[in-house]
Amino acid sequence: MNTPDEYATRLADALRIALPRVHPHLISAADKRQIQLTLASFDARGRVCADPSTIAYVAIGAHDAIKECPRGVIPESVAVQHDGELGFIEAVIKHALLLDRMADAKNNELSCVFCYEIAEEFGHAYAKALINANGTTPSAEDIARDTFIAAGENVA
Repeated sequence: MNTPDEYATRLADALRIALPRVHPHLISAADKRQIQLTLASFDARGRVCADPSTIAYVAIGAHDAIKECPRGVIPESVAVQHDGELGFIEAVIKHALLLDRMADAKNNELSCVFCYEIAEEFGHAYAKALINANGTTPSAEDIARDTFIAAGENVA
């Protein structure tokens, strides 16, 4: 089986061949890039990387949780544990793929606005859990499930 990078390269090559055959007025350069990003996010096993929008909105939620901390910064003990604020944000956004896979499992038939009601809310909730974790790692799966349920979505 191909690695995700090899598969993404093959998909990108296929797009470079196929897209020019489409009438140029039908697909803009931005649309072509979005198609490439979307196809590169999947391989034969399913999604292999998170959607950039999901990552962005999870980070927004995490940032909002940081703003709620005293003086608007994460506590020093949390900063040390995660090698600073950037490491803290990375510890939150690394779960964006989990959210995308959960949405994919619902065939993206969500009744909520995914970016706002799932991704951003998850980022906020998981960041708060990390801040209050006292050195333990909160369950991203449990927080994701709770976030989907709070948004009115059934999860398996």
